[in-house]
Amino acid sequence: MRPRKTPALAARVIRTAMIWAARKGAACLLTPEMILTGYHAGFNQGERDSAIRDILAPACRETGMTLFLGTGNKIAPFGRSYPRPRMELLILGPRGKPLGAHHKVLLAGSDNGV
Repeated sequence: MRPRKTPALAARVIRTAMIWAARKGAACLLTPEMILTGYHAGFNQGERDSAIRDILAPACRETGMTLFLGTGNKIAPFGRSYPRPRMELLILGPRGKPLGAHHKVLLAGSDNGV
């Protein structure tokens, strides 16, 4: 997978990969880190959330797969905003519901000023 210009475009590619993997008998798919939003702080949180809700959660239900999704996230648990975006591994279960997430404290190099 390579980065796409928008979360929706990336989500469509991920969905296609999920369908392919499900046909091969896979139970889960692990995507590259930050594939949904790209390695930058300027991603649109609303577009990210819509891609997950409207494309990827339905793809989980359609394929019965668990998705380990590499994305960025600006919203902390319970709706608080992070001061800076975090790298996230979001786990969507086969019913399209979040099962958990891991947020990295370390940011992508471009966001760290490195």
